[in-house]
Amino acid sequence: MNPRRRGFTLVEILVVIIIIGILASLTLVGVMGALRQARRSSTQNVIEQLRAACESYRVRWGDYPPTSLAEFKAKMPNDTNNGAEALCACLSSQDRGGVLYQPPDAESYGNVDGDKAEKNITNWYFGDNALREFLDLYRMPITYIHHKDYVKASGPLTRYKFKPDGDETSIKPAKTEATKTYANPDKFQIFSAGQDGIPGNGDDVVGW
Repeated sequence: MNPRRRGFTLVEILVVIIIIGILASLTLVGVMGALRQARRSSTQNVIEQLRAACESYRVRWGDYPPTSLAEFKAKMPNDTNNGAEALCACLSSQDRGGVLYQPPDAESYGNVDGDKAEKNITNWYFGDNALREFLDLYRMPITYIHHKDYVKASGPLTRYKFKPDGDETSIKPAKTEATKTYANPDKFQIFSAGQDGIPGNGDDVVGW
């Protein structure tokens, strides 16, 4: 007659720990994947709202927001994030009917390059002269470029900084795979550089 077992052996305990570790890893991977998809979907939703606001801006003002606030005869403090800042300043104007787009919370605004204008250029409602950007769900600026600047896009029209401690990079107006012509040719391009913060790297969230 075999003696009664009094507990788990060391090997059995190790097997259980390994199984629990595998299950925990699979659960974590699933949760992280769901979070990534949620951020991407939410960013796409923000971009769609910005697109609609740009169309309303065109109806109100006769054209889409410019790529740079320099078109308002304003002196820009630097050559970084100008498209994102112009988009935010124009859609946040209180003139001719009021603000066209306002995010749900203060965390949806950024000022990644930390600059400010000499004055309130578009009569935005913020209460200061900081040049804000709309942020995606990765907390990085959403880029913007007016169609008239696609061909000549360079320098201050394309230079972006996505993180305060990150390097500057340049965006390029996107072209379609089928025709190799500019996407949204007579309107504008809005996009998020995605989770990696690198434009054109495959995970961008686009608005056309």
